[in-house]
Amino acid sequence: MIHFSGKTLVSFNASQFPLKLTPQNCPTWHAQLVPVFRGHNLMGYIDRTPPCPSPVPQKDEKDISNSDYEFWICQDQLILAAIIASTIFSAMHLVSFASSSVDALHDIKIMTEDLAFCGSPVSDIDLVIYVLHGVCGY
Repeated sequence: MIHFSGKTLVSFNASQFPLKLTPQNCPTWHAQLVPVFRGHNLMGYIDRTPPCPSPVPQKDEKDISNSDYEFWICQDQLILAAIIASTIFSAMHLVSFASSSVDALHDIKIMTEDLAFCGSPVSDIDLVIYVLHGVCGY
């Protein structure tokens, strides 16, 4: 699909992510997703480098439309859909509240940082298990 700004949006399908995230396969699931995002040069959407463009930049002190922002949002939503689709059905509700690809794991990251600060760090695999079992309260 071509965006009106002339940039190409990358969409995903289920065959690209045949392995769904479960408590038992986090490293393998991660190894499945990251190369696809890196291969399409999309990791910046996941780690926010570069950050999202301004929705309404100014030119000569007047607000103008930003097609880079619109493209960025469209691509981010396609990535978010891929992340949601790559989780097992019983866990989709844990990431379905997210409004962006980064939001899908942002609250979880904050929780783990708070626990580590209190002297109770959580391993990645334990975190996935807690999230998938709804311990985070979502």
